[in-house]
Amino acid sequence: MTAADRPPRDGHPPRAMPWGAFALTAGMSLLLVALLIAASLPFIDPDTGLEPGPLVLVTGRDDSVGRQRIELVREWNAIHKDNQVQVIELPPVADAQRSEMIARAQAGAGADVMNLDVTLTEEFARNGYLAPIDEGSVRVDDFLERPLDSCRDTEGRLWALPFNTDLGLLYYRRDLLQSLLGRPNADPPRTWRELQSDVEDIRRTGYRGPAYVGQFADYEGLTVNALELVRGEGGEVVGPDGSVTAGAHLPDIETAFSRLGVLSLGLAGQTEDESSEAFRAGGAVFMRNWPRAYLALSATREAGQPDREIGVTTLPDDSGILGGQNLAISSQTERPRAARALIDFLTSDRSEQVLFDRGGLPAARAVVYEDPEVRRRYPFAADLRAGLDDALPRPSLVHYARFSAVFRQTAAEYGNGSRRSLPPDFVPRLEDAAAGRIASD
Repeated sequence: MTAADRPPRDGHPPRAMPWGAFALTAGMSLLLVALLIAASLPFIDPDTGLEPGPLVLVTGRDDSVGRQRIELVREWNAIHKDNQVQVIELPPVADAQRSEMIARAQAGAGADVMNLDVTLTEEFARNGYLAPIDEGSVRVDDFLERPLDSCRDTEGRLWALPFNTDLGLLYYRRDLLQSLLGRPNADPPRTWRELQSDVEDIRRTGYRGPAYVGQFADYEGLTVNALELVRGEGGEVVGPDGSVTAGAHLPDIETAFSRLGVLSLGLAGQTEDESSEAFRAGGAVFMRNWPRAYLALSATREAGQPDREIGVTTLPDDSGILGGQNLAISSQTERPRAARALIDFLTSDRSEQVLFDRGGLPAARAVVYEDPEVRRRYPFAADLRAGLDDALPRPSLVHYARFSAVFRQTAAEYGNGSRRSLPPDFVPRLEDAAAGRIASD
């Protein structure tokens, strides 16, 4: 599904633009974008007003293709001789990263900048681990609205800037849709109900490969997969104010968890890497994964050309849940101006274009999605941009990690077939976890 396939949201057909005017406007737009992004390439003048001394950046594992985050830090180090950055990479699992960052913050272990999962802003700000960012010093209109919102707490204060954003996508094999389902145009399903029906039809053909792969292991990936399915049913688990609203949406949640059980049949231990490998090997028909999987899946990616048998679109029912990482200044830093300068460098137009174009990590800056090279490399860039505008954040909770563990425990039980209805204490346990009344794992 392309952006043009979507029905207009206001119910009115779009106004047609004359072709000559469109071509002229598009050409000027692309030229402007190229100039804006290229402007910072030849030379970046270091700010001589920065406090001298090394900086420590604490981050999760660099999962970008070609480790582009690390390459950007190397560029900074080549320019800023008085502010060399040491990168401390933490374990790849989000829960382990959170625990290690908290331990370092509580021990005063010398972080200047933290690269945080989008779910951690509220917790780290409330606990005093971060220094606030003056919103007046940020050109907020340059960032996409939803990713920038993930950098704020529930009271609207800004604590970070987006390093990259992220959104789950639906990958599908055109050739297998044609051969297994007799679908000549290889159109992907538009709703989760249609996707489940396709998966069940594929299994009835006796096909030996997995019909659908996703992230079903006991970690944050399962939480996101389950939240996407709940949103697809029109349900809600936590409201914008941080209150648990699951009690008013139990039928939607139960339907979503039951669908999760059908889609994840026999695949309870899958992570992003394992689902990508199943899809890369040519066996899986559908896959839910992040945009960075696309570069690794393209058979001729060195030439910048995608595999024509691979289709990519937004998730069914426009049910995307926002992912990504945000860069925040540690409240313990002795070099706040240098730390902020590093964040500005890593979140610049040019840096985010590099992260997306070369590394597969979606940009949080709008201008990058107009870059012709990005659009060539990612044919779904316009769909991704639209999906990011529609995406919902994960719950903004001080005790998010506890909430996530309780929520996905029930989802996992549906996934492994041990449960077919919600437990009576489902909502009270979510409320206790969100309030911090359940001990952390």
